[in-house]
Amino acid sequence: MAVACLSGSGAACAAGAGKTPVISDSTFVEIMYALAQLRHRPDADSLTLVDQRRKTFELFNITPDDLEKKSLRLAEDPAHATAVWDKVRRKVATSGG
Repeated sequence: MAVACLSGSGAACAAGAGKTPVISDSTFVEIMYALAQLRHRPDADSLTLVDQRRKTFELFNITPDDLEKKSLRLAEDPAHATAVWDKVRRKVATSGG
């Protein structure tokens, strides 16, 4: 099955049904940024945060397992992983979050 990319705010490229989506580095940064923003919602209770986290995964068309698999792939190359995580930290820092 062909790989299709969703356009929009960094949405993940997803493989066909039942396949693990291919999450690019830039999409990983966007996902982690979106999840980091949830930590900065002091007004939100835990149920709201769980719901927002679920919605974030839906927005990027991935599951928590998909994100974990991407993290494990990144860990196979520590120098590359460091560079990607530095991008996440910079994005969070420059957003004021």
